[in-house]
Amino acid sequence: MVMVEGDLDVSTVVAVETTLLSAVATAAGHLVLVDLNAVQFLSTSAVALLLDAEARARHGGGSPRLICDERSPAARTLRRVVPLVHRTSTRTDGAHDDAP
Repeated sequence: MVMVEGDLDVSTVVAVETTLLSAVATAAGHLVLVDLNAVQFLSTSAVALLLDAEARARHGGGSPRLICDERSPAARTLRRVVPLVHRTSTRTDGAHDDAP
């Protein structure tokens, strides 16, 4: 699981990118969890990074999951800009909320 906190903007996204893309590569074919609950700000560069990580994970047969409370700043931003929000979960185990 990759846990991200604070502001995820142009000045911090590079450090997160290294960690996230490494996790995606390591987890090839498996679930990759990205916990955004502690993120206070999500910039467009961060959204682009999440989309890139999603594409890389799917290309490698993986299944990315974002974890964030629906009231979190990250979830609010994602709902506004990306249809990726349907992959957002409030469950800590990474399963979809509608999963058994």
